[in-house]
Amino acid sequence: MAGFRDNLGRVVQYCENVQDCRRVQQLAYFGEHFDAAKCRGMCDVCRQGAVYQLEDVTESAKALARLVQEMRGDFTLLQLVGVFQGRSSAKTQRQGYDSCDGFGAGKQFSKHNAERLGKSTINGALVCQKHKQGVMRFNVWVVCI
Repeated sequence: MAGFRDNLGRVVQYCENVQDCRRVQQLAYFGEHFDAAKCRGMCDVCRQGAVYQLEDVTESAKALARLVQEMRGDFTLLQLVGVFQGRSSAKTQRQGYDSCDGFGAGKQFSKHNAERLGKSTINGALVCQKHKQGVMRFNVWVVCI
C-alpha cells in the first residue's frame, strides 16, 4: 500500500507542478537528464513561460500542522484548508473551528496553493491521512496527527 501511495503522490505532484518542464520531469522519473532549454515550448509548462519566485513556506507549514492539532477529530483536507484560509461555514462554526488560533493563518494563500501546502505537509509526514467511510457511505481521507 505504501508503494501505491508513493506513486499516487508522484502523479499528483506531476499534475500540480506548473513550474518545471514536463519533459524534464518525465525523463527524471526514468533517471535521465534533459535540459529544459531544449524543450523550446513543446510542453504546456514551457509554452506558458511563467516565471515563479521561490518562497520559504516553512512557518506556514508549521502553522498548518499546529492547526491540525487544534482542530482534533476527523476532517478532510479541504475542511482543513478552509479553516487555514479563514473561510467560515456552518460546519466550521458548529465544530468550533472558527475559534482556533490558526483560523485564517493561511489567508494569504490561494485555495490552490493552500491545498498544495496541505498535501506537501501530509507527504512530508508532519501530519497524515487515514481512510474512513464517511456519511452516505462515501470513502473519504481524513487528516490525522
